[in-house]
This record gives sequence, structure tokens and C-alpha cells, in this order.
Amino acid sequence: MLPFRTRLRPLATAALVLLLAPLATAQRALPGAPTDGDDDPTAIPAPLRGVDVGQRIGNAVPLDAPLLDESGNTVRLRDYLADGEGNPVPVLLNLGYYDCPLLCVPVRTGIADAARQAAAVPGRDYRIVSISIKPEESPDVANLYKTRALKRMNRLDTTDASWAFLTGPESSVRPIADAVGFGYRYLPAQDDYAHGAYITFLSPGEGDETTPGTVTSYLNGVKYPPQQLDLAIGDASAGSLGSPFAGLIAWCYQFSGAHGQYVIVAKRVMALAGLVILVVLVVVLGLLFKWERARHARLRAGGAGGGEADDAGAPAAG
Repeated sequence: MLPFRTRLRPLATAALVLLLAPLATAQRALPGAPTDGDDDPTAIPAPLRGVDVGQRIGNAVPLDAPLLDESGNTVRLRDYLADGEGNPVPVLLNLGYYDCPLLCVPVRTGIADAARQAAAVPGRDYRIVSISIKPEESPDVANLYKTRALKRMNRLDTTDASWAFLTGPESSVRPIADAVGFGYRYLPAQDDYAHGAYITFLSPGEGDETTPGTVTSYLNGVKYPPQQLDLAIGDASAGSLGSPFAGLIAWCYQFSGAHGQYVIVAKRVMALAGLVILVVLVVVLGLLFKWERARHARLRAGGAGGGEADDAGAPAAG
């Protein structure tokens, strides 16, 4: 019979192959995963060329510029970095204008749909704040569009504080837009504004190294998968949401500036797969080793017993 070490050699080789496979596969990024050079914030769509649109992650947004809410009350962005009981919560910031004929309505529809389906609850886990970039829009107009948005979100109480629709002069709104990289320009010929389509997440500044109003991430486009919204809220709130399992899933994702969304990071997925394989192999090899030692012990015990019986039954020489 082959020695135990020799018989384990094929198993060790197989284990090595399985452990190295994820590392080799990680060199090829999964579809949509960020790779070196992917996070280029300068990739601007042709219709927006000439309008400054870029990522400003880590920037502090001015929080004390005076604005008006839907009822005409003077408010500040700082007021929305807390829930109804004063507990710090992040803000989902939406810039645009309310009677926009193109992007703004789909963006707000996307926010409402994602908020309705996500695990994070607006008003409890975060606040949504829309700010108009059009100085002429009034609180009455804002209130009209707030009612429509809340209805889309299945919230019929028009006093619902989970989503604020604010207006204000350019002197208040422009610094906020510049801080988050939301470029916009008025087009007199079309009586319209050129601007981008994305939403921004602001940290309440609690429990991490950020200050209140720090930009933590963005989601681009007009549709926002609920899982990505939850991940963005989790990042902005400095990990106050989620279970250990949710944290493990989130570890496999990373915010991509170029994609404007949370995407699977191939190397993290493969590293996690490698860790699982390693644990399984250690357990299996440990059981095999334990079984082999027990078998050898039984054979030695049987051999020793047989030898004693032979000695006792042998005739004495005389």
C-alpha cells in the first residue's frame, strides 16, 4: 500500500489548482465590472459637452444656503440630514427642475420606483431632496410635483416629509450644484436647460470620517435598481444599515464613477470564492487525515494483538 503522504499528494495538487483558479479568472473582469481606467469621470455624453458634469466624491456641499420648501417656508439643506426625530440620516439629492420636458420627470419617476422597492425606507433611513435649478419656479409648482412623486411612491399623504421639493435663487442653488458636479446651462433659444441625469448621495457625517453633507456616491441615468439604491444609502450612512450578510454582499460591489452605479468587482468575487474553496478543502483534508490516522491506529492495534497471540501459542523449546 502507498504511504499516506504519497496518496495525499494528488489531493494537495487539486487543492492548489482550485485555489489558483479564482486568481487567474480575476484577471478577466466580469461584464460591467470596473477595471483600471474605468473610473474616468470625464466621459461626458455628446449632448452635454460644454456643461461641466463630473464626480465630486469627497466634496462638502454647502448646507446653509436659504431655500424654500413646498409650503413657502425658509429651509436649508442641513435640515434634511436628520429624520423626524432628529436622528442623522443621509440625503438622496436630486437636481433638475419641475416643469422640465425631458430628463427630470424620468429621473424623479426612477427615484420613486426605486424608493418604493428598496429595503431602505425614505423618511426613516434617508431623506430625498429635489432642488430646482430654475429660479422662476415657485413653492406652488414644487408642491404640485411633490404630490405626483409621492403618489408614484404609493404615499398619499401630501405632508409626507420623506421627500422635499425645494426652490430658491441661483445664488443658493448654484453653489450646491457646483459642489456635487451638476453642471447646467440655460438655453434661451429653447427656453430650456442643458444638464445631466444623475442623483447624488450625501453623508450625515455620523460615525465616519466625513462631515455632514459630504458627497459619497452617485447613480447615473433615470432608472435605479433597488439593490444599488440600498448600497448607496448604506455607504452614505456609514454602515448603519444592513446585516453581516448584506455587508458581505456589499463587499463584492464597488461604486464605479464611469458607470455611475455599483457594479460587481471581479477580484472581490473571486477572492470570496477562493476563501470558500479554501475552507472546504481544509475541512475535507482534515477529515481525511483524521480518518487515515484512525485507520493506522486500528491496524497497529490489530497487529500488536496478533503478535501476542502467536507468542503465547508457540511450543516451548526444550
